[in-house]
Amino acid sequence: MDELPSFNLHQIDKRRDAMLERLFFPHFNVTFDGQDLLGLARQLQRYLPDVDAGVIFESLRYLAGREFTPREAYMLAWRLAGNLPRLQQGTPVNPWASQREDEWVPVQTLQCIETRNNQGVFGYRFAFRVLAGTPCPLRIFHFWRPETAGLIARRVGMTRRRGKYPFQHASQLVSLRMLVQLEAARSHGQPQFFRVECPDSMITWNREHVLRLRYRLGRQCPNNWAWACHRCAVGYEECPGGTHAKTFVLGFCHYCGHAEACFDPELSTDRCQACLRRERLRRTT
Repeated sequence: MDELPSFNLHQIDKRRDAMLERLFFPHFNVTFDGQDLLGLARQLQRYLPDVDAGVIFESLRYLAGREFTPREAYMLAWRLAGNLPRLQQGTPVNPWASQREDEWVPVQTLQCIETRNNQGVFGYRFAFRVLAGTPCPLRIFHFWRPETAGLIARRVGMTRRRGKYPFQHASQLVSLRMLVQLEAARSHGQPQFFRVECPDSMITWNREHVLRLRYRLGRQCPNNWAWACHRCAVGYEECPGGTHAKTFVLGFCHYCGHAEACFDPELSTDRCQACLRRERLRRTT
């Protein structure tokens, strides 16, 4: 097996947040010209040690004439922080357009949706956030069949049903971290991968920051509920044990007529969960 790269994700987060709070915030909604970007590149050297200002400027040139929105600032700060070694080697980093070479990158699972693929096969469409590397911080997507999701779950820190962290449903992969190898030959339109690995440090992170709470191992449910986290309505924006982003809400569904239907605000505000699931499983995606 190839030697896996290591990433200090905590340090990447700290560097990203420092750039956002101390440097980018006053520039929100400003439109830059070339001279502005040169000045910004010089200021960024405080946060990107041992990086030439010219390399940083080349990483910013795409911003010329564009409004520097808060989202653009967030993406830029994360991309620079997540590619510091590349910048230090003299290589500019720009928004991802193509995968020029195979590359191992860390990702975190954001979403799991039951669906069918283009061949009509049942499985799960996962969304991942790239935490470092050339596509950082893109959101990328991948489809796994149920048996594959189970294999991946055990690789990233979960166990068989009788173990300490029993795998029960694919949505339990949400919030967990892993390394994936992006393949240049397959990455058309968005980064694509097949190989997945999880070094011991990531397994430890997955268990300490997510799984110990989900399995009540020295941690209590913040709401003192007894049911499993992957069956809970609370999203991970409110509770780190959640397996979907936003907390589900009840309301009237105009499609099925159910008066107290369950809605996922991240996916739809007019179709309830049951209607969305039926729709996804009726067709291919």
